[in-house]
Amino acid sequence: SPSTAAAAPKYRNLSSIDWSLGPHFASATVRYVSGVMDDYAIAVTASTSARVKSWTVLDLQYAYAFGKDERYRVTLGAINVFDRAPSSAKYTGYLSSVADPFGRQSYVRLDARF
Repeated sequence: SPSTAAAAPKYRNLSSIDWSLGPHFASATVRYVSGVMDDYAIAVTASTSARVKSWTVLDLQYAYAFGKDERYRVTLGAINVFDRAPSSAKYTGYLSSVADPFGRQSYVRLDARF
C-alpha cells in the first residue's frame, strides 16, 4: 500500500563560508537535499524507478555596516542565485520536502542597532 507520509530526503546538508573585513561582510551558502523515491508515481505505476532528483542551490549575501559605531547595516542578497528549478515529481510537479518552486529571489535589507 502506498505511503501517506511526505517523502523524506535521507540527506539535507548546508555548507557556508563567511568573510568579513571592517564594515564589509560576505557569505556564500550551498544547500543540498538528496533525491527521494516519488511515492505517488510508485502508487500509480507500480514502478520503483520513479525518482525525484537531488537539488543543490547557491545563496549569496553582502552587507556593509555604516554610521556612528557601525549602527546601520545594508544587506544585498540572492537565494538560489542560478535560478535552479526543482526536480520534477509526478503528481505535484515538485516535492516541497526536496525543493521549493520560487526560483531566484533577491533582497535588500536595512538593519539598525539601538
